[in-house]
Amino acid sequence: MWVSRRPPVGALPWILTVPIWCPNRETNGVDVTTVDSWSGHRSRLLRQALRLTVREFAEDLGVNPRTISKWESAGSVHCPRPELQAALDTMLGRATYEQRTRFMTSAGIADHPGPSAPPNRSSDAVDERETTATMVPGPPRLPRLTVDQMRQLSQTLDEASHHAEDELVPYFDRQLNACQFQDGSRGPVQALPATLNVIAAIETSARRTSLPMRRQLLCLAARGSKFAGWLYRDAGAFDQATYWYDRAAEWAQEAGSGALQGYVLLRRSQMAYDIRDAIRTLTLAQAAQDGPWQLPIRVRAEVAQQEAIGLAMTGETPVVVARKNDDAHQLLARAVPDDEGSLLLGASFTESTLNLRAAACYAEAGQPARAAELLGAVIAGGTLSRRDEGYFQARRSAALTLGGEPDEAAAVALSSVDTATATNSQRTQRVLDEVAGLLSPWSTRPAVRPLREAVGV
Repeated sequence: MWVSRRPPVGALPWILTVPIWCPNRETNGVDVTTVDSWSGHRSRLLRQALRLTVREFAEDLGVNPRTISKWESAGSVHCPRPELQAALDTMLGRATYEQRTRFMTSAGIADHPGPSAPPNRSSDAVDERETTATMVPGPPRLPRLTVDQMRQLSQTLDEASHHAEDELVPYFDRQLNACQFQDGSRGPVQALPATLNVIAAIETSARRTSLPMRRQLLCLAARGSKFAGWLYRDAGAFDQATYWYDRAAEWAQEAGSGALQGYVLLRRSQMAYDIRDAIRTLTLAQAAQDGPWQLPIRVRAEVAQQEAIGLAMTGETPVVVARKNDDAHQLLARAVPDDEGSLLLGASFTESTLNLRAAACYAEAGQPARAAELLGAVIAGGTLSRRDEGYFQARRSAALTLGGEPDEAAAVALSSVDTATATNSQRTQRVLDEVAGLLSPWSTRPAVRPLREAVGV
């Protein structure tokens, strides 16, 4: 079930009070993990937690291995039939405690007490550090907040308290920028604890300042929450990503920033693209564009590009998609560095970013060769972070596969496997799984076999 807890008086700010998932317990005290709804994504995580190949997993379930490959390629969009959901429940129920723990951790489910854990204590007696740690939702392999990380939060709050009001925004802006840099090089697992700490410190500081400064700090809190949503999205924990996008929207509303509200809708559209939800990809982008706010010109360009992707996904004609892409190019050409709001919203949307999104349009519109060419050019420019380079190499591999170049596709995908693992990017891993499925017809080729083995197919 989903529960929401508040820390005791004097604990960390309520921002860290977020939904966590708890397992059911049998009367004998042994944990029994249950899943409300199975998807292709969760099925893959269970298979990996059990250390099974696709063939072995399919045999245990009594289905064709191709069925498992289709599930995993579809990711969070696909839900198996009810009888197969029940079979997955049974398989999870037979798993060892260590296997269940691996599954729960990789699925972004909060840690739960093990068979040897101490008995539950009343909320009044729970140590402040332990209570706060259990409230933080976890992406794949994200540990609870450690004592050192709690000290880091205390230090951040202490440092903020020594800054004058007019110094708080630049101070927290630097903190968030450092988190973003860490994400690009080391991935969400490393960046999330520090990001949540900064958000908590901003929220606490906003309670102690004047109303005008509070609005500015709430805008920063919204920006931090939007970034936390991105981190969980990259980690494949979409429920937690949705939670933080909701928090970002709420703080943007309280701060009176319409542009931030529109920007959160854009991020939601991009998450819908991740899970292949074509309609929401389009309608959320259109909602960001048509809302009662004035977006900075770079954000308007990014929204136009995202709408082009949604149009391509929903089967719109190439002419309409190209027209919307042209709109994005024209808007970005008009942007200058000192555009109002551009340093906060849309600053990362550059010509390279536009070309990466254009490649997605071409891939959706059935022009994979052009998509692969664009992706290759941007990657060769050397401007991408380590994590992003791995992701777009995987996307380039998918385009090459669809373009009928399996050997090159396998080599490109294989080069991004280590990056996906090192940065804990489930987003990249999902694309690699998709590529492995697309390469099934060439599975016996020497260039393809190592990739399929690397991703566990």
